[in-house]
Amino acid sequence: MQLRPTLCCPHPERPKWWYYVQPLYSISLAVFAARVANLQRGNLNTRLAKLDAPDSPFAALILAISGLDRLGAGERITCPIEFPDMMHSVGQGALAVESRSGDAATRDVLRTVGHWPTEWRVGAERGLLRVLEGGCSVPVGVETHLTELEGADAESAQLQYTPGTFPAPTASSPLLHFSGILPADAPFPQPGEEPKLLQRRAKLNLKASVTSTDGSRQVVYEPGDVVVTNYQEAVAWGEECARQMRVVGAGEILDEIEAERRAREEEMLEKSRAELAARAAIDDTEGQECTRPGKENETVPPPECPHDAGQGQRLAA
Repeated sequence: MQLRPTLCCPHPERPKWWYYVQPLYSISLAVFAARVANLQRGNLNTRLAKLDAPDSPFAALILAISGLDRLGAGERITCPIEFPDMMHSVGQGALAVESRSGDAATRDVLRTVGHWPTEWRVGAERGLLRVLEGGCSVPVGVETHLTELEGADAESAQLQYTPGTFPAPTASSPLLHFSGILPADAPFPQPGEEPKLLQRRAKLNLKASVTSTDGSRQVVYEPGDVVVTNYQEAVAWGEECARQMRVVGAGEILDEIEAERRAREEEMLEKSRAELAARAAIDDTEGQECTRPGKENETVPPPECPHDAGQGQRLAA
C-alpha cells in the first residue's frame, strides 16, 4: 500500500505555481500548507468534483496515492510527492497487534500474519526516533525501503554488522526478534531449545529529516544502502543513523524544540499556580468573613421569597 501523497491537477500539466514553490517545498511541507493550502472536506469524489468545477478556485489537490489507486483514479496523479520533498512519519501506515506475554496461542496466530519486511523497516524507523527522542511535537520525517537479496547477490553482499554482534533469539526473546528468520512452519522454540533460523540478507535504505518548527532549517540524512540479516540489525542501523544526524545538526534543532516545549509547560504550570493562589485567597477571605468576632452565634435568617412576603402582607391586612 502506498500512503505517499500526490499532486492531483485538473489537467495533465503541472500548475504554474508548482515551479515557484519547489525550492521552498523541501524546507517544510507543513509550513507551506499552512500558508498556501486550503483544507477541503468530503470523500475523494467530492474533492475531485470541486477541483474539476469550471469555477473552481483550486489549481491542484494533495491526496493519498492509495485512495486514488483503490478507486481506479490513478490517471489523475500528476506528480507524486516523494523524497526529498516530503517524507512520512515513523511507522506511517504500518498495522501492529499487541498480545499478552506468555499467550502462546495468540503468538502463533500473529506469526502467520506478520510481514517481516515491514517489521524490519518499522524497526529501523522506531530505532531512529528513539535515539532522536522525538514525539508528536517533533517534525521527524523518514522513508525506508527493504529489498531481499538472493543467490549470488546475497553471498557477495557486504554485511553492515559482523555475524554474532547480536545474540540469537531464544524462547524468552520478543517475537519481533524472530521476524523473517524463523520458518513459518517451524514451531516456536521451547525454553532451552536452540531454534533453527533462516539465513536471510536484505538491503535496507533509510532516509530521514529533522525540521525546525518554523521550517527555516532542515537536516536531511541519506546514508545509502546497508545489508542487514535480522530485525535487531535493522533497529541498530536506525539508531546509528539518528546518532549521526544529531552530530551534523539535528541535535541543535531538537534541543531548541525541547527547550520551547519545556518553556510552554513551565508557562502553563505558572498559570495554574496563579489560578490556584487566587482561588485560595478568595476562600481565605470568605472564611474570615464567616468567623468575625461576635458573629459566631449570630443566626442568619433565610432570604425571603417575594411570594411569601406578599402573602404575609395580605394575611395581615
